[in-house]
Amino acid sequence: MKNIIELSVLFLAVACGNQKETMQEKEAIEEEIEVVTEETNGNSRVVGVVHVSETECPLYIETRLKDSTANMYPMNLEEKYKKEGMRLKFNYALSRGQQPENCDIDFVVSMTDVTLMR
Repeated sequence: MKNIIELSVLFLAVACGNQKETMQEKEAIEEEIEVVTEETNGNSRVVGVVHVSETECPLYIETRLKDSTANMYPMNLEEKYKKEGMRLKFNYALSRGQQPENCDIDFVVSMTDVTLMR
């Protein structure tokens, strides 16, 4: 009987520890997303290159953020901008939309104020 109680306590301790780690990872990801959002929203705009593929990701935009490169899947990009290599300048907001399967992207975004770069 004592072994059962000890195993139960051990199980609960491990389960609580895993939950805490999961919450910490989630908070770290949310902080990272907030930093990216603060850097790009407001008056600043982002420049990106459109990539279209018949096989993997149907469409994504490669952007250069402050210190890194990010791939974004646009939820509401107009059809006229969906051409390989097209350079766009735009504002964006993070979206809760679902990313396509087999698509390795960093963010799903909703785009606003899209301008074609010449």
